[in-house]
Amino acid sequence: MLETKTSIEKVLIEKYGIINRSIKTREIDINESIGELSYLTHSYYRYYGKFPSKLASTFLDDYSNPDTVLLDNYSGSGTSLVEASLRGIRSYGVDINPTAVLASNVKTYKYSQKNLLRQWSYLSEDIHKAIQINEDFKIPTWNSLYKWFAEDVAKTLSIIQNTLEVFKFDDRQSEEFFKLAFYSIIRRVSRAYDGEVRPHINKTKKQRNPVEAFSKKVKEMIDIAGLFELANTQNPQSKTFLASNNNLDEIEELKDAGINLVLSHPPYLNCFDYLPVYSLELNWAESDKNQWNGYNLAELKKMETKSWPATNEKIMYGFFDGIENAYKQVYDLLPKGGICGIVMGDSTIRGELIRVHLIVAAICEKMGFELIEIVYRTTNYSTGKYSYKHRADYHGADEAKRDGILVLKKK
Repeated sequence: MLETKTSIEKVLIEKYGIINRSIKTREIDINESIGELSYLTHSYYRYYGKFPSKLASTFLDDYSNPDTVLLDNYSGSGTSLVEASLRGIRSYGVDINPTAVLASNVKTYKYSQKNLLRQWSYLSEDIHKAIQINEDFKIPTWNSLYKWFAEDVAKTLSIIQNTLEVFKFDDRQSEEFFKLAFYSIIRRVSRAYDGEVRPHINKTKKQRNPVEAFSKKVKEMIDIAGLFELANTQNPQSKTFLASNNNLDEIEELKDAGINLVLSHPPYLNCFDYLPVYSLELNWAESDKNQWNGYNLAELKKMETKSWPATNEKIMYGFFDGIENAYKQVYDLLPKGGICGIVMGDSTIRGELIRVHLIVAAICEKMGFELIEIVYRTTNYSTGKYSYKHRADYHGADEAKRDGILVLKKK
């Protein structure tokens, strides 16, 4: 465990360094609501901890050009890749969460709304037939299933899932579209709070009908797919891989992709680890081996950049070492002059404010990047704040947490 007598930040600075010179900065005001930021396919899948789409759009407007090929090495559910697609930019993502990778690929694919509607008419009919005859599909057997789901809800979900498995879709992309809709309702029909990050039982939650929830979600997504079909005029390639961002050199498609721009959002120090947040979805998804690329959940957890609890010395140092390893991979992939944007915020450990973004910038400069700008953000929606001594208001006070994009250039 960490000693409390010595400043934690002082220990980190001695080990990793910190940027203490004058840097060009500017500020973006994120005054939109979460709903306003979740336009088009951003709203397909609720992903906790993603950065605002406005940050991605601002960065791409400032640093992309007609020859840009984007990589997001912490791609999550694909926020930066969606914005790239809307600008005609070819893009690649890497993440260790199978449902997030699925979401990213679905959110960036240009579907034919007409074909989705046709397939949905047949799929919906098959689901209702299976429900009516009470078809005896196999129900998952993970230990806490009935803690999180009422027995009839679990059975209905298994019927929907198994129907998706046997249905003859037009293509793999269509199959992924409807499977994402399924994973998108898991939290809603469970006993967990909808809005909390890590699942916790809500004893007063009203039970929802899985078929109704799935049908509503599919229809919403098909409507949005039609809008995205119109907005995504250039239809550039976008692909997200389930893989470790510490082994980018093992992804063959990235080697000759011509990547010259990176934008990504690593986890924040002393924030929640991400895979446990999606434990309900991942438990349901584990039977679909097509999404797992040969990995199991235990293996994926070992690949995660752990960030919590940062009071644990091993985790704290492991966080910064993991960031260093990930962006050394990026550095090696980028050409000279290539740009890397890292969305990073500060943290609080035992009441002490840690200027994480300036430490990460120092780590990146040591490997050969030059910090050319920091684009700070403000935020005005309540869910973007934290209940610590130093709240993440992001409104520019020197003693407050800062959050924004570190813009780095490969020298």
